[in-house]
Amino acid sequence: MKTLPVGSTIGIVGGGQLGRMTRAAASELGFKTLILSNNKDGCAFNDGSRHIIAPYDDDGALETFVRQCSVITIEFESLPPSIFDAVHEIGQGKVPMYPSRIALETSQNRRREKMMA
Repeated sequence: MKTLPVGSTIGIVGGGQLGRMTRAAASELGFKTLILSNNKDGCAFNDGSRHIIAPYDDDGALETFVRQCSVITIEFESLPPSIFDAVHEIGQGKVPMYPSRIALETSQNRRREKMMA
């Protein structure tokens, strides 16, 4: 994993409390953030931070989001794993997404999650 230069944009998928805390921490460290949320009432962007409101499977919104980000993270585990495929395709493999697809799929399967512990 390469070091992310200060001033880079961290994409956050999800506009809830974890997104808000991630945005605040990133800002204190000198990073920009862009939040993609399907909820116009998300608390992560109540302070006027940059955001896109659209369904997570909206190809146009996802393309706009990915093209502005240096790295992407997610704030909740109920996202469809296919979002990783879309990010990889749009970003041509150059925009990493954390946690990994495997971590997301594991968190969505309680039996697999317990086997990993």
